[in-house]
Amino acid sequence: MSSTAPLRPNHDNHLAEIYVHSLRPRWGRSILVWERGDKRGYQFEDGRLRVFKRGFFHHLKVLDRREGGSAGLVKSLKTRAKALARHNARKAEQDPSARASAPSLERLVETFVTFYPKGFQDPAWATRQRGEGISSRRLKRHRQPAINAAQKAFTSSKLQRSLQQGQARETVELMIQHLGRCDLSKASKAKALRTMDGDACMAVVKALDALLYEHADDPLVGFGHWSSAMKGHGWRLVTALPALIQPQRHVCVRPRVFRLLATSMGSDALLTKQPTAHSYRDMLWLAVATREGLEERGLKARDLLDVHDFIWTVLRPSAATRLEKVKGKTSPTL
Repeated sequence: MSSTAPLRPNHDNHLAEIYVHSLRPRWGRSILVWERGDKRGYQFEDGRLRVFKRGFFHHLKVLDRREGGSAGLVKSLKTRAKALARHNARKAEQDPSARASAPSLERLVETFVTFYPKGFQDPAWATRQRGEGISSRRLKRHRQPAINAAQKAFTSSKLQRSLQQGQARETVELMIQHLGRCDLSKASKAKALRTMDGDACMAVVKALDALLYEHADDPLVGFGHWSSAMKGHGWRLVTALPALIQPQRHVCVRPRVFRLLATSMGSDALLTKQPTAHSYRDMLWLAVATREGLEERGLKARDLLDVHDFIWTVLRPSAATRLEKVKGKTSPTL
């Protein structure tokens, strides 16, 4: 089917056409949101609404229904487009100087290599942040030992066995222990999980298994189950454990610095006050886009925990002060 075929309304209850940009497939799938004169607006899975002029429409290829997705995807993209419109309307009323003054990714990279001249492969980063080759006591900031331990403790078979043997509460206690041994979330927040009753513990274990293994390729569905089971808890706690177990797929979200990152990246990613599936997908796309941007600038992250720690290193409140301290030194003292 040609992308220049007559357009069907995208506001009915039928499955709308699903498109992919032939030159930018990494943007994900999209739907047509509006057509005004010689322009069309498409909402993409990466969270961006992109506008194309006539003459460029042919790059938007209609996917076969079996390949393109489902009515759920269309509904999700429509919801995202409406939320984005509201977000942009509020942003237009705010001081425009805030976005103009946000540091670019290039500037963030300059800051990072001041701390770690060889980037993620810098020996100081490998030792201090990743905890690689450490012979002394593991610290909360050491990522690799935490990853190794979490991946061993929360396999699908162990989660399933926990459910079958009625040991969901013990598994939740294990979650608390692993979260308490790292600095991705506050230990006091993790301990609040102990107040859950048996049914809630079962729901949490089932949802973790669904997120990590049953719906591993669909964070929207998987995180929907997980955030519902973890209802009432904040972003850092909800995203920390998945980020430890599957750091190539999931990212730990620190709301304050992720909002700053979205501004620096020129992204319209929406971060809701409480964790939601749609907002998490936005944050995941943002983290992946940052990883790709870093790689283009010579910084190859091992996983999304490296990306998380990059964001925290350069955008945390004390970053400017720390930067002044290490300028002119041959190796950072951090």
